[in-house]
Amino acid sequence: MPYASRVVVIVSKTDWTNVMTAIGTVAVAIAAVGIALFTEWRLGRRASNERSYANSKLENERQYAEARLENERQRARDREQLAEAYAVQVTATVGKYGLLGSFADQDTAAECPVVIVVNNGHYTITGIQAWFRAADVDLVSPYRPRGSNVMSPERAQHYSAFDTLPVMLKDGLIAAGQADSHDYSLTPADAGVRFIGTVTRREFLVASYPIVWWTDRWGTRWQHMTGEVSKIDDDTKQFPD
Repeated sequence: MPYASRVVVIVSKTDWTNVMTAIGTVAVAIAAVGIALFTEWRLGRRASNERSYANSKLENERQYAEARLENERQRARDREQLAEAYAVQVTATVGKYGLLGSFADQDTAAECPVVIVVNNGHYTITGIQAWFRAADVDLVSPYRPRGSNVMSPERAQHYSAFDTLPVMLKDGLIAAGQADSHDYSLTPADAGVRFIGTVTRREFLVASYPIVWWTDRWGTRWQHMTGEVSKIDDDTKQFPD
């Protein structure tokens, strides 16, 4: 006879202790991974911040060093410029009209103001100009920059280094000066340039003095007046009082 089919269902009691242990294990593992990732992120961020700080500090130190070096260079350049400016020798004197060939009547009391400029520096100077400031307010000059007591020279004489050349090189030759103008240049080897003013009576020249301008190798404009040198602006058109 056929056997009856029988299904036996076995119901066991849940072991919550093992379940909680498993969940706790998984949670601990997840927490450990999270802590590791967070720690790595913090370390990476700290390293990035430290690198940024180090780079910023290095850049600041580099800029400071460059600025300090540039300041030292500028101070050295200023000292050299001032030394070169004072190496330009400006000598004021007077000359007789007969000797210099200026226009005048036969008044033996008449003289010409003269200024001699010599470049004793190491570099060429350019744009040399000269004027005479005299006590006489009636002096007239077509090129005076300001006021009737400032007059331009009637003419100038440039003396090159020709006389210092060996005899064999200059034998049979004559010195050729720069063309007559109101803008001269002098190399350190040149003898100098002489500016000759308008003939006037001697008493008017007692308180007179020359004013000389030139440009150095750095493009700075300089003025020599009453024994002092000073920088002037390129667009300066008038003399200081």
